[in-house]
Amino acid sequence: MSQNRASMLDRPVAQTFFRYGLPWSAAFLLLSSAGLVDTIFIGRYVGAQALAAVNIVSPVFSIFFGMGVMLSVGGTVRSAHHVGRGDLRAASAVFGRTMLLILLAGLVLALLSLLFRPLLLALLGADGDVMRPAYQYLTTILLFSPVLPASYALSQFARVDQHPTLASLGLILSAAVNIFLDYLFIARFGWCKTIENARRVRFGHFQRNNHF
Repeated sequence: MSQNRASMLDRPVAQTFFRYGLPWSAAFLLLSSAGLVDTIFIGRYVGAQALAAVNIVSPVFSIFFGMGVMLSVGGTVRSAHHVGRGDLRAASAVFGRTMLLILLAGLVLALLSLLFRPLLLALLGADGDVMRPAYQYLTTILLFSPVLPASYALSQFARVDQHPTLASLGLILSAAVNIFLDYLFIARFGWCKTIENARRVRFGHFQRNNHF
């Protein structure tokens, strides 16, 4: 954690609120639109089967993202408490423990999901012709899924460290890169004519989430 703590504590409340709130709102708005763009490109250039497989597996994203939100919110609240008291060493210790816990929880959840993929897909409603592409897509997603909650936690701790603009720019940049890769790989290169190649584009989603 940085040593500059006066800017957050000494500025007017309204100024601090908008300094943190506006960039974060804009970042999440663009990040949400990136998911919509993914759906548009896959539906238009790949086909209904691939789109169905992606939508069936999408709750897995929510599980990992929700875990990241749960643990990072608790960790950042505790870390911000120490920052307010001026104990930056304790704040940094909370950051380290939180990140370690998120990575370990993500790895355990990913391993369990890999072991029980058929059962998980059945619970999600995959059957018939969609089962095989959904299975392939889920396998690749789970290999890199611990990155998702960790990247979200890093952006949250960057805000606690009084860098809200940096955290928001990271999310905005990752969303923009994701949209560009959709266009480049799907529309221009035609890599997603099969579901196996469609997984490569979504792997780019995990790569750009690891920008920190």
